[in-house]
Amino acid sequence: MEKKEILNKDIIRWLSEIDLDDKESVGTKASCLGKIIKSKFNVPNGFVITADAIDNFLKKEKIYDKINPIVESINIDDKEDLKKRSKEIRAIIEDSNFSKELVSEILESYNILGSEKIDTRGVSQDAINILKHSYESIFVSIRSSVVYDNNNYSHSGLFDSFINIKGERSVLEHIRKCISSLYTSRAIFYREKFNIKDKMAVIIQTMVDSQKSGVVFSKNPLKENDDIIIESIYGLGIGITSGKITPDRYTLDKDIKIKDIKTSIKKIAVVRSGSGENSIVRLNNEKSSSQVLSNGQIYELAGKADSIAGIFNSPQKIEFAIDAEKIYITEVRPITGTRAKISPISGQLLLEGIGAGLSTGSGIIKVIRNRDDLMKLKKGDVLVCNSLSSDFIIYLDLVSGILTNEGGMTSNDAIIAREFLIPCVVGLNNANEQLPEGRKITLDSVKGKVFDGEIANPISAEILAGVDTERLKLQILIDVPEDSESASKSKINEVGLFRIETSIAREGKHPLYYEKENQLNIYADILSKSIEKASYYFSRINIRTSDIRTDEYTALLSSPQKESNPILGLHGIRFSLKHPKIFEAEISAIRNIAMKFSSKRFGVVLPHLISLDEMIKAKGIFNKYKLNNMELGVIIDTPSSVQIIDEIISEADFIIISLNGLIQHTLAIDKEEENVKHLFDYSHPSIYSKLKRVISSSRRFKKDSSLLIESEIKDELLDFLVRRELNNLIISADKINEISVRIKKLEELYKEQNKEQNKKYLVDKSPKTGNQENIEAIPADLEIKEIPINTLPEINEEIKETKIAEDFFNEEIKDLVKIEKEAIKEDRLYGEEELKERKELEDNIITEIIPENPADEPTIEDISAEKLVENNEEMDIDGINLDTQPKAEEFISDVEEDLNKNNQQKERAKNNKKNYTVFDFDEGYNQ
Repeated sequence: MEKKEILNKDIIRWLSEIDLDDKESVGTKASCLGKIIKSKFNVPNGFVITADAIDNFLKKEKIYDKINPIVESINIDDKEDLKKRSKEIRAIIEDSNFSKELVSEILESYNILGSEKIDTRGVSQDAINILKHSYESIFVSIRSSVVYDNNNYSHSGLFDSFINIKGERSVLEHIRKCISSLYTSRAIFYREKFNIKDKMAVIIQTMVDSQKSGVVFSKNPLKENDDIIIESIYGLGIGITSGKITPDRYTLDKDIKIKDIKTSIKKIAVVRSGSGENSIVRLNNEKSSSQVLSNGQIYELAGKADSIAGIFNSPQKIEFAIDAEKIYITEVRPITGTRAKISPISGQLLLEGIGAGLSTGSGIIKVIRNRDDLMKLKKGDVLVCNSLSSDFIIYLDLVSGILTNEGGMTSNDAIIAREFLIPCVVGLNNANEQLPEGRKITLDSVKGKVFDGEIANPISAEILAGVDTERLKLQILIDVPEDSESASKSKINEVGLFRIETSIAREGKHPLYYEKENQLNIYADILSKSIEKASYYFSRINIRTSDIRTDEYTALLSSPQKESNPILGLHGIRFSLKHPKIFEAEISAIRNIAMKFSSKRFGVVLPHLISLDEMIKAKGIFNKYKLNNMELGVIIDTPSSVQIIDEIISEADFIIISLNGLIQHTLAIDKEEENVKHLFDYSHPSIYSKLKRVISSSRRFKKDSSLLIESEIKDELLDFLVRRELNNLIISADKINEISVRIKKLEELYKEQNKEQNKKYLVDKSPKTGNQENIEAIPADLEIKEIPINTLPEINEEIKETKIAEDFFNEEIKDLVKIEKEAIKEDRLYGEEELKERKELEDNIITEIIPENPADEPTIEDISAEKLVENNEEMDIDGINLDTQPKAEEFISDVEEDLNKNNQQKERAKNNKKNYTVFDFDEGYNQ
């Protein structure tokens, strides 16, 4: 019987007649099977309902009209709502009827598939007809074949597959269920996360009653080698793809030689019962521990995988089934995910299983025993369970790692975890029993190891050397001492911050343990070794003293009880001052290495400081251990530390601004909380205002300022930091090259702007009227640099030290201040008329300073002047910004603080022997 004469090719295509060119019609999975059938591989026969046929069904039955509004209203962050909407959509599809034509084509194809088992040799036509109509229906599998172009997305396990389906009614019912699985909660979540669209075709194939099954990776997706990986179990393949059974694993090199065989304990198998249902059977001890594949089958499968990869010219994931020693290929598709290079991890090893991921990660354990338990997952948790169900996929945006008792690296869920770069370790046997809930752990999902405490690094990209920068220097952030060697490849010579918590966690003991057991000398020795290793490749290293919240490292011995609000609890310098012996042990550890490397410089950094009293007490302890090559620094991460920045910085040698900490405490937002994390944003005006204040203070006191940033760095922030003349930016080593290149471009841009604008910004020497009559011009050969004046958040903060003309624009400034004070008095922002008046005043100020450009409409970028010499002293000019409306309260906040300083400058200006004087905006405000 000729299939092509009977079937409508717009609706049905046979696997044996399709090729890769048909992918848009039949999907990737089906087109790949058609390709290898043409290459003479053994594939179960079958047919495909085309994607167009299914799309037409959804259109003609007006299903799209019903489900699209539901799809558009889904919030994937609301997991319960997502699951509820998915059920609604699937019910609509499954309750709909196929057209008569579609039903006819499907059932005719199904019957043809069954009739192919009839041996018609020597049988009359009448007998053949009788046999065809009396022959019992066959078992088939019904699976999706998705139309997609990007091989980075596997869609593994997103849609429902059905095996051992028998009978016309059941076939039609399960085809509708397969189509409806386009809208499983996990498929909706996946498409939204990766911003992709799917069309589905459906494959119907004869079932292979497999005694053995498994998956082959033609190339190891986890490691930088060409090894072939085979995983296999007894029974049907659903046992391995679902992750319910830990498989045997066979590793072969590219020359098809066996390198390693690891047999697992396969407790169960999925088989077809006599009634045709899928049943789970327990294997006896001998069977469960036996090797599934013979060496001959291992070699044969490896050879097939190598050939199939050659056909597609890319690594492939290949599913197989073995029936009566005959190997069938049931699925072929490209391997997804990229290989990762991660830093080595060492520490207290808890468990070891099968590495199934591409990264490292850490988090708090949450044991999941049923679907309802998934609801207790919070951002950053490590999911621990017996085996994964497909329901877990929608929670991938919450978890920082996955641990399972069962499963292999080839399971659908492990593949999806790799695409999301979620660390995943499987086959741990009894992880949910050995790892209690609430414990903090670290996963190395490439090597399959689980460590105690938080010692993980993110995926380590290749580290490239940075380019030299001038205004804004780069420093490195290090958490793991062993990373110092690779970080040194960046050619950056200073560690802006080294955090010691990882070194502490590796030992499994909280600092309180050493204090309690009178072993602080051991504690200091542990830290000394860690600091020495971290500082080996660098000329300077700043070490932060311990900052452990009570919700962190809870598994450490003597870890304190968790507080109700750990972020605002006893940690940082407040903990150190409460436990001064621990604090002294940490400083002595730094001193030990500072003595050993006398040519290097070492900074002791105090975290979470909020008062001058804390600063003075901590400094007193520091001074007992201080050496000539040791300095004292402070982390600025709270509004209170910003408010008293002058007092703090007068006592410190340098400051480090923690951007994450400052955002968290200023905006009152925990960046780990799902419901508010979208508000965690450094572009908030209050954050920029605090950055300006801290950087300006550091410049006035001539102290080094650094910004620690652990998130994406936007161009506007880099521009801001370069203009404000921050000294250092602290980032991870893998970002050094990219960020240094961006900074260099900004610096070159500013140089070019200065060359063009220097002469324009000199004050005219011609006679003036009013208060300007006796003002002399600034010498034309004076070295000039820019003062940013494109925005004006706080004039009083921008120029603290320098005068441009005594009593210059006094009246305008007085009026401007009057507007500000009226706004403050009434506790409001400016009214419309006030804004207009303010703008006119500002325009007057600009007009007097900068002559209008006759060539084109003036665009004011920057004015700057450096090294204005006054009595042989250097005086810097900060930025003036004139675009944005400042907060009234902050506009005047520092004026009174600096009054005394400005008065001193005024007196020096009067005695100036040079032929010019300098104007101070702040002085004007104080008139």
